[in-house]
Amino acid sequence: MKELQTIIDVVEFAVAIEKNGKEFYEKVSSNFTDKRVTEIFKKLSEDENQHIVDFTEILDKVKKYSPEQAYPEEYFLYFNKIASNHIFNKENFFKIVFKNIKDAIEAIDIGIDFERQSVDFYENIKKIMHEDSRHLIDKLIEQEKVHEKKLRDQKEKMFS
Repeated sequence: MKELQTIIDVVEFAVAIEKNGKEFYEKVSSNFTDKRVTEIFKKLSEDENQHIVDFTEILDKVKKYSPEQAYPEEYFLYFNKIASNHIFNKENFFKIVFKNIKDAIEAIDIGIDFERQSVDFYENIKKIMHEDSRHLIDKLIEQEKVHEKKLRDQKEKMFS
């Protein structure tokens, strides 16, 4: 993983998180036959695609307005720690996870973890973002929370 040293690096990592999430949801939706599961994962994949667009917009703003803005080194140490532990940043994640996913419940659990970790990361990004980008990050955080809820609700339905 590239070390996160600037706000641009942090936002680029957020774009990568969303791309990996989109890929995960696409692969999961094609690996299961349960229509309820495939539909939710297809929708989540589409949503992640919009998040890529949104973070790219934020990245463009950051590059224009604050590329040299200084932040305490502790922020970036913290971001690196969070990023290195993010579920979709693990080396060979897709190869390993798709060999080991036994059922839809396990895929849903991975999705729940992804959404929760993304919310944590984005909450921290918001603290160092320029004010004019915070509303968009708040919107993305809320969407990730909705994704987590949808996944939890789907898991509950499968057990009832």
